[in-house]
Amino acid sequence: MKQLALDLSPTPSGAPCVVPRYRVARDGLVEDLGETRIVYGFWERLFGCWRVDPETGRGVEMLPMLPILGARGACAVPVDGTGHPLLGDGAGLDPLARRRTVVALASYFATVPARPRRLVAPMGRYQWAALDLIWQLPGFAQFLDGELVRDHGQFVFACLALAGVERLKRRARRRLGAAMMRVRRHRLLGGLAGARPSRAIGAALARLGDGPCPAAVYARLVGACAQPAAVKALGHLNRLGAAEIAVLCALPQGARRPRLIEVLAGLPDPLALAEGVAGLIEKLPPPWDGRAIQALARVANAAALARWLDRWDRRRERLLPFPPPPIAAAAGLEPIASGDALRAEGRRMGNCLGTLVGAVLDGAAYFYRWTGPTPADVMIERDERGQWRLAAALAANNHPLDRHTHAYLRHIVQSRFQNAVLAGDDARCGAYTPTGRPTSRTATA
Repeated sequence: MKQLALDLSPTPSGAPCVVPRYRVARDGLVEDLGETRIVYGFWERLFGCWRVDPETGRGVEMLPMLPILGARGACAVPVDGTGHPLLGDGAGLDPLARRRTVVALASYFATVPARPRRLVAPMGRYQWAALDLIWQLPGFAQFLDGELVRDHGQFVFACLALAGVERLKRRARRRLGAAMMRVRRHRLLGGLAGARPSRAIGAALARLGDGPCPAAVYARLVGACAQPAAVKALGHLNRLGAAEIAVLCALPQGARRPRLIEVLAGLPDPLALAEGVAGLIEKLPPPWDGRAIQALARVANAAALARWLDRWDRRRERLLPFPPPPIAAAAGLEPIASGDALRAEGRRMGNCLGTLVGAVLDGAAYFYRWTGPTPADVMIERDERGQWRLAAALAANNHPLDRHTHAYLRHIVQSRFQNAVLAGDDARCGAYTPTGRPTSRTATA
């Protein structure tokens, strides 16, 4: 018979292992985790969870937000891992300590009546919050049972998430639970989300599925249900999830087409894509913004969306004027002040300037033509502090300039932006006068 090896490996990253100790007191289970003491109140006394200072004896109530109960209400935490089953990864537990903690918590939850445990099992991260409300509020168990039976669990999840139940004190949680049972649903959700109440929210919540969603998803959905056009789009979606809701809220009103929403929701990072589409439409002047929205109605797949983005981005580059140049024209240094001129310069000099029109329109860069003995293109860009700096100065076909010409161009930019951080290491170059002749001083950045 082969003997099985025990997993006694230390916690990851060399963190010190905590050995939990447990004892049963009159009012609950006491857990000592090094310098931290947790008290779990018994159901028949005062149900709750408190973090207690071992020296002063003062406790602060906690609301664990990790699921611990299985489908039938029994403790169902896997013994693998190093995190605490209820407190998360803050406590480093070795495999043996983790098993000891799981056994202790399973014994503790066995003291909770079976009916509440089975009732809150589908609540995921809100299991403890639901048990707390059942203990505090007579009738909440019947209310929660009815909501789950009628597939209205998302209403409960939305209320708990939007209210930030994990941050509420015990009395505030009691008031929230009472409001969930007595206040009209659309009014309660509208108040929690800070949006106009809409009766459409009930039907929308029913399509979200079984598990709880992040608070941002519920907030977006409540806000969308306050807009008739958004409600119409929601009703025509084949599927309603977090991605679809985020895309719907990011798109401008005229572009909220169900087919487009489903295309964007099926792509990686749908919210960023939807915000990119909305930003592009916003930058187009009238009436081109309306025409772009009309063209979106024909987008049926990811390839069509890519073509739409490319086409209208190029159209934006042709329609919008360049911003004023950050550096006025100097001797031999001329700003390239239009998209057509920038594309022509790129063809003439054999470089990629024609693809950088968008950077100029967005205020991130600007380009100049150097008409000296060695023609060149000069790029200045904004750094992370928003200051302009010399980014590049290259001759035709991206060939580097000689030291004297590069230093002279650097001097022109530096003289106009004394506080800018200039790119490149020119410490070895001499300082140059506007005529291009070196002086005896050493250049400073």
